[in-house]
Amino acid sequence: MAMGSAGDWPDGGRRESILVLEDDSASASMLRALLEDAGYAVVAVERGREAMLMLAQRTFDLALFDVNIPDFSGIDVLRDLREHRLDLPVIFLSGETSIECAIDALRFRAYDFIAKPFDPSRLLDLVERAIAEHKREVARVSQLTEMEAELYRLQHQAFHDPLTGLPNRALLNDRLTLAISQAQRSGRRVAVLFLDLDRFKPVNDVHGHDNGDRVLQEVARRLSAPLRSADTLARLGGDEFVAVIPQVDSPAAITAVIDKLQAVLEVPFLIDGCAIHLGVSVGCAVFPDDGQTPEALLESADAAMYQHKHRGAA
Repeated sequence: MAMGSAGDWPDGGRRESILVLEDDSASASMLRALLEDAGYAVVAVERGREAMLMLAQRTFDLALFDVNIPDFSGIDVLRDLREHRLDLPVIFLSGETSIECAIDALRFRAYDFIAKPFDPSRLLDLVERAIAEHKREVARVSQLTEMEAELYRLQHQAFHDPLTGLPNRALLNDRLTLAISQAQRSGRRVAVLFLDLDRFKPVNDVHGHDNGDRVLQEVARRLSAPLRSADTLARLGGDEFVAVIPQVDSPAAITAVIDKLQAVLEVPFLIDGCAIHLGVSVGCAVFPDDGQTPEALLESADAAMYQHKHRGAA
């Protein structure tokens, strides 16, 4: 049966909470009195299963486990803690003084092992130190996690278009360089498709740039849908996009991709109840026939797109 006190002071401040696993009622009462007098909130249980249940229901700052518990020993509970990747500091209190018992406790990263009878002041010092060290470690891990998240955000920002989330020119060059390198080894081709939206300028002029941005986001979503995971769709800026299609074997395969990209834009875009019809002009360049560097392929695809647009596609 679990017995506990609240983890908060009457004024709302939080006290450090300690879980005590002790099947001897006299020892449990002594520990509770010692710890509560020192200002800690205590929950005491008599069985290992109760300790596991309590640990699943709430968080603690420290645990004090007796080793010899009838159903599950303190070592068993600690093993379960570590299997669930919980780094709660655990101090063992036991009349069992064998070196094997202490080794088992330390093997599962127990904070310390104290043989009964113990010096109360030594126990309180150990409890205070364990909790303080754990808090510092939690703060350090939290700081590292925040730094990693910020680094990821900055890396993503450096290589992705802020409006659509698509790769930007820098990441496009990296992906295209990799595709060329793979094609050189395999003897296959890489298609570079330069896409320029038709009839997009009136969207900004008539409906405003906010609506224009929403249309561009939807265009990015639609153009991404028919592409494979190995393909890359990037936004260069404005209404210009580039698709890199690696490992292609025939002009028919490239034509099929272009047809799919054009088809997804045939469905009208709705702005304030108005149906907006866009199109896309596509220019294609193929490695190695039309260029052997990212720059050359992009220039060739861009030139082919303008030829297509000037033939009346816009």
